[in-house]
Amino acid sequence: MSVLIKNGRIVTAADDYIGDVFIEGETISALGKNLSLQADTTIDATGFLVLPGGVDPHVHLDMPFMVPSPATRMRPARAPPYLAARLR
Repeated sequence: MSVLIKNGRIVTAADDYIGDVFIEGETISALGKNLSLQADTTIDATGFLVLPGGVDPHVHLDMPFMVPSPATRMRPARAPPYLAARLR
């Protein structure tokens, strides 16, 4: 499956511009302006930030007090309604 994210504000460690991101499977294949690639899904990201490859490094996987228990079980994340509608 491929996804083309169009017209988003692309922010990387080196750049900040309005452009497109092309994703094939789980890999970012292309970044640029006005990409004319065929994709299974196209998302208009006008007005949204796009952080290709962004990862939240603030995790506590090695800390035992963060182990989920039945009382603190985390629920799976869900896309906010405005984004979920765009992904359908």
